[in-house]
Amino acid sequence: MLHANPPKFIGSYPVAVVTDYLDGTKTDLESGTCEKIPLSGSDVISLRTAGDDSLIIRPSGTEPKIRCYIMVTEPSAEACDKKAEIFVAEAKKLMSRS
Repeated sequence: MLHANPPKFIGSYPVAVVTDYLDGTKTDLESGTCEKIPLSGSDVISLRTAGDDSLIIRPSGTEPKIRCYIMVTEPSAEACDKKAEIFVAEAKKLMSRS
């Protein structure tokens, strides 16, 4: 589901780049350009914001679970924690729709 219809926002943060490692494409949502990447065949999708924050989603290789990796940058630890909470909430929403 995420591969066919990736979100345009993570909370209120617009997604700038979607990298789909299943089909090996990297799509810049701001310019609309799509390019092939050297990796493909893995059920992984990466959503990156214009501020270089990321939400990476993949199935677990050993368990019936979905793994999410969140990377955020802010000037303070408190601000990072608040942004990470937003990304966690968005990841939960995405998992409930798939």
